[in-house]
Amino acid sequence: MRWSPSNVNSLSPSRAAALDGGFRVVSFNLHAGRDATDAPAFERQLDLLRELSPDLLAIQEADRNWPRSGGVDHCRELAAALDMHAFFSPNLQGDWAPGWVAHQFGIALLWKGVAEPVVGLGLPAVPGREHRGLACLELHIYGRHLVFATTHLGRSAPERLAQARFVADWLTAIDCPVILAGDFNMIPGSPEYRILASCATDVTAGLDLVTFPGDVPDPQRDYVFTTGGVAVGTVQAVEGDTSDHRPVVVEVLAAY
Repeated sequence: MRWSPSNVNSLSPSRAAALDGGFRVVSFNLHAGRDATDAPAFERQLDLLRELSPDLLAIQEADRNWPRSGGVDHCRELAAALDMHAFFSPNLQGDWAPGWVAHQFGIALLWKGVAEPVVGLGLPAVPGREHRGLACLELHIYGRHLVFATTHLGRSAPERLAQARFVADWLTAIDCPVILAGDFNMIPGSPEYRILASCATDVTAGLDLVTFPGDVPDPQRDYVFTTGGVAVGTVQAVEGDTSDHRPVVVEVLAAY
């Protein structure tokens, strides 16, 4: 299922505090603040995310102080616009010298309420390719702990396989419910997908979501996985062209 921004306002309002009454998870690849035609679109992305009103937000391909984005810190701007806490975990750093402002590219988590600890982990890398990471935080919801995480896996099958194995090992080591959202660059049924699906539930399974529109063999690259007792309601992709990806929105009903 999917909806367009024109009917986003029909969704129930987002909760800003303890999240115990249910909450909204959104995952969105910003494409470095650019739209599907590669034109600057960060302000439109902000407007869309304000409409979606997430309680937990997983971001991929965010810039920090990068000249191509006008030196904007996407994570900081998102936190201010959405009134959320934020954590940025860089995967790449541009040229740097003493006295220069570091410009970085990576993933981010934003949340409402209190979370700790918040950490970034490096994933197995392939020489010459972009480094990849996993960012995660721990919340206290429904009287117990819940881990929220995001990742952005690599573009080649060998690196995705190694990264999926790492993430699967990480998932199975956690003794509380987990929500893992991100851009996995994989198709349903692929070897890396099966590795993750063997230890977590893909809440998008069977919905035929289109999160990467266009003439491509893998129109769904974005997923939300859960472990433990996480009950979800609607799972949808938001139509639009504010990025080359579409946001995935999940209504979480309970975690136990």
